[in-house]
Amino acid sequence: MSDGEWAEDQSGDHLSPADAFAEWAATEPVPLDRAALAIAAHCRTDPVDEAAALAELDRLGAAVREPIPEVVVDLLFGAEGFGPNRGRFADPANSYLDLVVSRRLGIPITLAVVTIEVARRAGLELHGVGMPGHFLVGTPDAG
Repeated sequence: MSDGEWAEDQSGDHLSPADAFAEWAATEPVPLDRAALAIAAHCRTDPVDEAAALAELDRLGAAVREPIPEVVVDLLFGAEGFGPNRGRFADPANSYLDLVVSRRLGIPITLAVVTIEVARRAGLELHGVGMPGHFLVGTPDAG
């Protein structure tokens, strides 16, 4: 989906990417994968293949053999080859979830989104943790 394309809401009406994002942002919980893809569609002129990105996240989630954080991280950053784009850190493609999923390269926050979404699909709850100058992935509090 790109800014020139429209998504359908539950009633069958068509929504712009910005309207779709606003609709998702008003729900609890916000669907992180769909919101990140809507941001990518809003920021680019080329089409975003949302279906392919979601299918790949589904495939990765199904490949997690045990729903524990270390297994998810080992799969993504080992066998699947995800990692930071050290050579071109400022490349905007590092911020677009669909391209991060297909290229296996991103910045820490989009790699965190991939990790959280793959874990969710594997039955493991992870969440983002904001730190000064950093974005981390954490597990829910035990208490």
